[in-house]
Amino acid sequence: MNWIDLFFQDAEQRMVIREKITIIAKALNEFRKTIDRLTEHIGQFEYDKLKVIPDRTKNLGENWANYGWVPCFPWFKAVDVIDVLLQVENADQANKIMFQSIEQHSIEELFKALVDYCRKFGHNSKTLYDSINAYEQSLYSACCLCLFSIIDSCFIYGQPIEKEKRRALPRNAVSRSVNIDYFEFLVIPYSTELIIEKMYANVKDFSIEEDALYRNFISHGMNKYNPDKLDCLKLFTLLYNIYELFDAEVFSWDKTNG
Repeated sequence: MNWIDLFFQDAEQRMVIREKITIIAKALNEFRKTIDRLTEHIGQFEYDKLKVIPDRTKNLGENWANYGWVPCFPWFKAVDVIDVLLQVENADQANKIMFQSIEQHSIEELFKALVDYCRKFGHNSKTLYDSINAYEQSLYSACCLCLFSIIDSCFIYGQPIEKEKRRALPRNAVSRSVNIDYFEFLVIPYSTELIIEKMYANVKDFSIEEDALYRNFISHGMNKYNPDKLDCLKLFTLLYNIYELFDAEVFSWDKTNG
């Protein structure tokens, strides 16, 4: 190779390097603009509060589980979740904010997301449609029964079958399906797990029923507590987030994290 070839080869390499640097610079500039926009958007939420969220997330997950809501809808962006987490301090506030969010958008958007996921995962879409029809006709017990059956299927489908051992229902299956580290520090999946564990709690031969919705009581006709519209909305939202977490492989029977 002569010096002329070397010169042109070196020039080509410089051009490639210059182009890559230009691309990186543009990407960094866009990233800076995004951060600036985000900072402006969340300024009203007192930016310094965001810094303590990682330390509070476990507690926030427990609080939201007690409210009965998973704080995420199909139309939520990350900043919307942060907004809700910073504003809510009790169950009444949680109910109000989640209701308002549904009214501002449309419950039909939630239903559509559920139908899409139900078909994607191969679950019984007829049962889902029945739950929606029951909700629209104010048949809230029927709605809850259908939704509980779909939640069951979310954890039973794909669950490994062990010889001479039954597949676990959601209360025991949810913790076994977790596929990420530091799970308890992520509000959405952690509150999802805690709500499932509470709703599917061992009811000790139907001897203990608090003033709340329990799958085993209503599924066996032993309930004194009658579910209402709010319970159905919470269950629809719970189901949506279960689908989201399986789709993102936060919940998974095909483990990738060991």
